[in-house]
Amino acid sequence: MSFKDDFNIFIGAKYGIFKGVKATEGQPLITKSIKNVNFLSKDTDVTAMSWNDENEECILMGLSNQVVSTYDTNAKYFSSSTNIQTETEKLGKSEGSICGLSRYNGALVTATESGHISVFRLEDDQCINIHAGGPVSKMRHSMSNPSIIGTGGLENELKLWDLNTGKKTFESKNVPLDFLQLRVKVWVTDHVFMPSSDNVAVGSKYGYVRLYDPKAQRRPVVNVNMPEMAVTCIASTGDDHTVLCGLAKGNIVAVDLRMGRTAQNYKGFVGAVRDIACHPTEPYIVSVGLDRFLRVHHKTTKKILLKEYMVSRMSCVLMRSSFDFNHKVGKGSQNKSHEKKAQKFEDMFDSMEVVIDGPSKEKNSKGVTEVPKETETPPKRKKSLIVNPFSDKKKRSKPLAENTSPKTSLVRQSANSKETQPEDSDDDIMILDEIAADSQQSKSEGDESDVDEADGDSDELDEENDDSENNTEVAHKSASRKRRRC
Repeated sequence: MSFKDDFNIFIGAKYGIFKGVKATEGQPLITKSIKNVNFLSKDTDVTAMSWNDENEECILMGLSNQVVSTYDTNAKYFSSSTNIQTETEKLGKSEGSICGLSRYNGALVTATESGHISVFRLEDDQCINIHAGGPVSKMRHSMSNPSIIGTGGLENELKLWDLNTGKKTFESKNVPLDFLQLRVKVWVTDHVFMPSSDNVAVGSKYGYVRLYDPKAQRRPVVNVNMPEMAVTCIASTGDDHTVLCGLAKGNIVAVDLRMGRTAQNYKGFVGAVRDIACHPTEPYIVSVGLDRFLRVHHKTTKKILLKEYMVSRMSCVLMRSSFDFNHKVGKGSQNKSHEKKAQKFEDMFDSMEVVIDGPSKEKNSKGVTEVPKETETPPKRKKSLIVNPFSDKKKRSKPLAENTSPKTSLVRQSANSKETQPEDSDDDIMILDEIAADSQQSKSEGDESDVDEADGDSDELDEENDDSENNTEVAHKSASRKRRRC
């Protein structure tokens, strides 16, 4: 494995904690504490980090006790440790922690909070000492001109220095008085050089971002006021028109220097943002804050791609130029084994039979179990027999004799229609009972040889079949008598 593929993010924290992080989408986050715990102390807080050269093989790490440690990422060990504390009769003793460091032409360039800048060469044992004229919050190295550095701090305006001569080449000037004719306070917390120009963007704790052009004028060419937004750190996005500002209230703001206003806001923080690293070509922003979370934002969509709790109180973050969060690991034995296991489990689950509670399952011609659909049949309606309470139960229990009279046949047909129909009303049953009673009365008056339905004698039924014509006449006579009574 190449040393560039080992870790793509490095973090410096309090007590000298130094960690390497491997962040890749779809893979578990790999975090390793590089520095031994036995060498940690309260006076070794990591306050500044930078690459030793363009190859990104070594990391320069500045501590609060003014010691610079060099970590070799290829050999994976600390190769050197240098104490940069200086004391001269003219400039005095350097105090405070290291607030910036870099490499220039084989020399180690450092700056402390007291304003002491030293350019130290190990080979020649020579040192150039420069005083920035006041306290320094941050020292940065120019990208376009390697011999130029910038400093700034509390009531100390932005100044540019030439490392070859040790002289000041530019000093910014404050903006005019405000509407109350009062001087505007100055506190340069951080600044950044534009990638392809000599312009410098400055962030202040008093809530403003200014862009200076050293070739044009001393006063800022762009001034963006952000009330109640203290800038703690600033980073370039890879172009000369936009910078990212970490705020003390817990978010990152993208400032458009062409329009002179804030463009985007990256949220998700709980505490102040301590440091920002933005990829020059890829849309990734890595940041650390007081809430001890490492975050990776997408520069365009503002979405949080990674959020991981790192336990330590982080202060610095460094990202490789080859960082690619969506990078997929090439084909290897480990990836192939994972793919085989995943395919094996998928095949196993596909071959399992589906268990469903309900009717029996049947297999079709392809061997796939099919569950028959349940046919919902409406419940059968129970037939209720409606009985007239005024009718004679004994007479209704026996069937009527056939071919007795037209009225009896009408009664028989009505009874048959009653069986076919599911329901009859009480009035229909009453009418049928009256007709049956009239037929019984006419038969009793006409002839003694009529059928007695209560007795049900078989001989009388035979005689009735033989004399059907006589019975018909008797029925007509009984009907005529009934009309006369009426």
